[in-house]
Amino acid sequence: MTMTTAHQWQAATTLPVNNEQIQDMLVSAARGETPGFELPADTEIDVITVSCGKCMRLFEDAKDEPCVPVPMP
Repeated sequence: MTMTTAHQWQAATTLPVNNEQIQDMLVSAARGETPGFELPADTEIDVITVSCGKCMRLFEDAKDEPCVPVPMP
């Protein structure tokens, strides 16, 4: 098995949602569906932080180093 040392960058974000969108997500979850909703094209998404989904390290700490994945149970 070959392991890659490439990071899988992901962004933690905040999204503006309204009560109707929240209610729709709760109904979807209750049905066993994956909750989701569409955002208007002009919606701004604020990025809180960027980290690697495999090694869980922040971009600034890991950008110049290989990825060493965190073992998952």
